[in-house]
Amino acid sequence: MALTFVSGVAVATFVPVLSIYLTNQLQTTPFQTGLYFTTSAFISVIVSQILAKFSDGKVSRRFLVVMGGIAGCLAAIVLIFGNIWSSYLLVVTLGILFLVYLVW
Repeated sequence: MALTFVSGVAVATFVPVLSIYLTNQLQTTPFQTGLYFTTSAFISVIVSQILAKFSDGKVSRRFLVVMGGIAGCLAAIVLIFGNIWSSYLLVVTLGILFLVYLVW
């Protein structure tokens, strides 16, 4: 329960400032920022359905929550070093993959 609470707090503080980060650090256009959030929402639906099937009996929910926390940490690392890489495509791809799993 504690990990789920901490994950929720992390998402609630992280996602609202993500657009500012993308605009200021990666110098994205409004279209690219919107594309990131649209793609993220679309992929979230797909990942949620896949993880729900695993959660229904094949894999323990505790394991999925722990893996979500690890994915969130990886997403933070990718976004922290994103301005060093200066690759919008790389940061967005890895960010979406890891953040979608965390948000699930």
